[in-house]
Amino acid sequence: NIECYLNVAVFTITVSLAPLLLAGFSLICWHILHYFAKRDINPLVREVCLAVVVLNFFYSRWLPQSMFDAPFSTSCIFLCLEATAHRIVDYKIQGATNKLGRDGLPEGNIKDRYQLLSSRFTTITLLFLCQFTLGLFYIYALNNKTDGWSNSSGWRWFIAFLLVNLAGEEEVGNVFSFPYWLQLVKSENPRMQKTTTIWCCITISYTTEAKLRMFMSMIVNMFIRRIIICTAPIFLSLIDDPLDFVKDCLAVLFITKLDELDNPVTVEDDLKKKDKQIACEKDICVFHDGEDDLGEDGQVMATKKELESLRQDLKFLEARVSGKRLV
Repeated sequence: NIECYLNVAVFTITVSLAPLLLAGFSLICWHILHYFAKRDINPLVREVCLAVVVLNFFYSRWLPQSMFDAPFSTSCIFLCLEATAHRIVDYKIQGATNKLGRDGLPEGNIKDRYQLLSSRFTTITLLFLCQFTLGLFYIYALNNKTDGWSNSSGWRWFIAFLLVNLAGEEEVGNVFSFPYWLQLVKSENPRMQKTTTIWCCITISYTTEAKLRMFMSMIVNMFIRRIIICTAPIFLSLIDDPLDFVKDCLAVLFITKLDELDNPVTVEDDLKKKDKQIACEKDICVFHDGEDDLGEDGQVMATKKELESLRQDLKFLEARVSGKRLV
């Protein structure tokens, strides 16, 4: 059986003391280079190192017995600590560079629903509850697995690893963008000091809302996503039926894709849309001279009552003009 030979080859190459030490050393070097270069140094190198370390937590006899007896819990702790260290480095880099757009807002497009300030906060809260609950179900199921991890296929682990790391963010969901959130919550743009109402009763500033969204995004797209991406290949390697393997691949990655935004937009356009929504909620209609978004030129504001009165006056004038024409 060809797959049997491939299984032996994968486990021989990845599960032993030498690959574990090499992966750990390479991971440390990657973080050091990332810090001094002020940018990511081929993220695939980091993913390979993490995958090898996690695989050894499950199958290497060189580790302490306490780790070997609870491989999933050990993996979760290690992955959360590593993700936190990575974001601390991002924070230091962001403090040194602090690149903002011309208007004091983050550059680039919004890629997930947590970043989309124009989406209702109640909707985002419910989305977070869904993703958080599904993530906890995944963690609980694997942490309480009773039939062990011995019936694993090294080749299927390798294929699942390639799937979650080479498919791209479009298929596995967007990663937590710490530099973007730092730029947004520290922005001195006056528009970020405007107020909005969340949960129908609490009034907060745009900046405070952004901080709450950042926290939810961090839990889902930083910790839960990291745990799923690094442990899903091991979970999928235990599946015998090929069709179930394909279905479970899609099911696991579905958790990380729930907050994905189909059509990315700029921060400026998103804030314009949010301003317009708040104006309408306050019984104010916003009109523009030839444009569909907010702007300084040609902007007119009126209440709905004033708009209805204006419409009645126009109908009255049209009736008078039509009567005169008939005469």
